[in-house]
Amino acid sequence: MEDRARRQVKSLESKFDAHSIVVGNFIIPKMVRDGVAKFQGEIAAEYPMLSLTRKRNNPLMWSHYADSHRGFVIGFDSDNPFFHREKPRTTTPVDEVTYSDKRPVMPPFEKSNPESVYEMFLTKGDEWAYEEELRMFAQPKAANAVERDTR
Repeated sequence: MEDRARRQVKSLESKFDAHSIVVGNFIIPKMVRDGVAKFQGEIAAEYPMLSLTRKRNNPLMWSHYADSHRGFVIGFDSDNPFFHREKPRTTTPVDEVTYSDKRPVMPPFEKSNPESVYEMFLTKGDEWAYEEELRMFAQPKAANAVERDTR
């Protein structure tokens, strides 16, 4: 995004004086970074994500996500109704992450729909395919009860 902001400033250079161009090259990328960070924070607060993997013994996963091999694994029963319930729908189903060499692009707001946004959050670059990641999103504001497993 920062590169795109810099290209945008470059395309407008003929319309501004040198001072404005220098200021734009420093301020606009920071504004983009700050805006993206704010958006990510808002999304994380509104829709927390549970990230899981199918590979409990992958050394790269331990290195990246388990405090450099000092962490521990928690196993989940994927057949548990928690991961498949229809009502109340306060979480999405567990979905596989798609790995692609193309980065997803957020459609303009007026052309976006919940499915396209959801797919965006389920796409990562090919280089992460070793993770075999599964994701589940929650809607904490919609939750109104604590479920207890009565099995």
